[in-house]
Amino acid sequence: MHMMGWRRGAAVGVVGLLFTAGLVASDATYKGTISAVDKARVQVRSVDAAGKPSPKPEWFAVTAKTKVVRGTTTVPFAAAKIKTGERATVIVGEGDGAAVEWVCPMHPEIPRAAAGACPICSMTLKERARPAKAAEIRLEAQ
Repeated sequence: MHMMGWRRGAAVGVVGLLFTAGLVASDATYKGTISAVDKARVQVRSVDAAGKPSPKPEWFAVTAKTKVVRGTTTVPFAAAKIKTGERATVIVGEGDGAAVEWVCPMHPEIPRAAAGACPICSMTLKERARPAKAAEIRLEAQ
């Protein structure tokens, strides 16, 4: 990912922050500005340690387990009323990073980890990107 260098470069501060928050050190952290929000995901334009924005914003899937912290208050995603332009930190848990999965055009609800045939209709699976899953979204106080 394009943030890999920044995350490694700020490892000491991030590790301390993650342990303080009760998360494991292998979680990935993305800081930036919310550029889009819908019912099941948020898009963030990340910035590196020097404040340079990433060339392309990243999508993060929101699950029932995703916590949203606004200031010191934790709220459900639906109640958070996240707005574009808000500064945020998105934390992705170990194993929940962005990946590629393979799906049938007729049965996309059955993803597979590798190319092959659909177990239902035998059509050739097509590659699609799967966004990282947000474990926590921390919004800066407004």
